[in-house]
Amino acid sequence: MSQEKVDRYKKEKANRKQAVARERRNRYLSRIIIIAVIAAIVVWACFSIRSMIMASQGPTMTYINTEPITDYMNSLDAAE
Repeated sequence: MSQEKVDRYKKEKANRKQAVARERRNRYLSRIIIIAVIAAIVVWACFSIRSMIMASQGPTMTYINTEPITDYMNSLDAAE
Protein backbone atom coordinates (compact mmCIF):
# COMPACT_ATOMS: atom_id res chain seq x y z
CA MET A 1 0.00 0.00 0.00
CA SER A 2 2.76 2.40 0.87
CA GLN A 3 4.59 1.72 -2.37
CA GLU A 4 1.42 2.58 -4.31
CA LYS A 5 1.23 5.94 -2.56
CA VAL A 6 4.86 6.67 -3.35
CA ASP A 7 4.42 5.73 -7.00
CA ARG A 8 1.30 7.88 -7.25
CA TYR A 9 3.10 10.85 -5.65
CA LYS A 10 6.03 10.51 -8.06
CA LYS A 11 3.67 10.37 -11.02
CA GLU A 12 1.78 13.47 -9.82
CA LYS A 13 5.03 15.30 -9.17
CA ALA A 14 6.31 14.48 -12.68
CA ASN A 15 3.16 15.91 -14.28
CA ARG A 16 2.64 18.79 -11.87
CA LYS A 17 4.19 21.45 -14.11
CA GLN A 18 1.99 20.45 -17.04
CA ALA A 19 -1.10 20.29 -14.85
CA VAL A 20 -0.46 23.76 -13.43
CA ALA A 21 0.10 25.14 -16.94
CA ARG A 22 -3.14 23.50 -18.14
CA GLU A 23 -5.08 24.98 -15.22
CA ARG A 24 -3.68 28.46 -15.89
CA ARG A 25 -4.54 28.19 -19.58
CA ASN A 26 -8.08 27.06 -18.76
CA ARG A 27 -8.54 29.94 -16.29
CA TYR A 28 -7.23 32.43 -18.87
CA LEU A 29 -9.54 31.10 -21.60
CA SER A 30 -12.55 31.10 -19.31
CA ARG A 31 -11.88 34.73 -18.37
CA ILE A 32 -11.62 35.70 -22.04
CA ILE A 33 -14.90 33.91 -22.82
CA ILE A 34 -16.67 35.57 -19.88
CA ILE A 35 -15.41 39.01 -20.93
CA ALA A 36 -16.52 38.39 -24.53
CA VAL A 37 -20.01 37.35 -23.41
CA ILE A 38 -20.35 40.38 -21.13
CA ALA A 39 -19.15 42.68 -23.94
CA ALA A 40 -21.69 41.13 -26.34
CA ILE A 41 -24.49 41.66 -23.81
CA VAL A 42 -23.48 45.30 -23.28
CA VAL A 43 -23.31 45.97 -27.04
CA TRP A 44 -26.68 44.30 -27.57
CA ALA A 45 -28.24 46.33 -24.74
CA CYS A 46 -26.83 49.61 -26.10
CA PHE A 47 -28.05 48.78 -29.60
CA SER A 48 -31.52 47.92 -28.29
CA ILE A 49 -31.77 51.10 -26.23
CA ARG A 50 -30.61 53.19 -29.19
CA SER A 51 -33.16 51.49 -31.46
CA MET A 52 -35.96 52.16 -28.98
CA ILE A 53 -34.97 55.81 -28.66
CA MET A 54 -34.77 56.27 -32.42
CA ALA A 55 -38.16 54.58 -32.89
CA SER A 56 -39.80 56.83 -30.33
CA GLN A 57 -38.47 59.99 -31.98
CA GLY A 58 -40.09 59.23 -35.33
CA PRO A 59 -38.68 59.99 -38.75
CA THR A 60 -36.45 63.02 -39.19
CA MET A 61 -37.31 65.64 -41.77
CA THR A 62 -34.60 67.28 -43.84
CA TYR A 63 -35.32 70.55 -45.60
CA ILE A 64 -33.34 71.68 -48.63
CA ASN A 65 -33.38 75.13 -50.15
CA THR A 66 -33.84 74.56 -53.89
CA GLU A 67 -34.11 78.21 -54.94
CA PRO A 68 -30.63 78.38 -56.52
CA ILE A 69 -31.36 75.30 -58.64
CA THR A 70 -34.74 76.67 -59.67
CA ASP A 71 -33.19 80.04 -60.60
CA TYR A 72 -30.52 78.27 -62.67
CA MET A 73 -33.11 76.16 -64.49
CA ASN A 74 -35.22 79.25 -65.19
CA SER A 75 -32.19 81.09 -66.56
CA LEU A 76 -31.50 78.17 -68.94
CA ASP A 77 -35.12 78.23 -70.16
CA ALA A 78 -34.99 82.02 -70.67
CA ALA A 79 -31.70 81.81 -72.63
CA GLU A 80 -33.17 79.43 -75.22
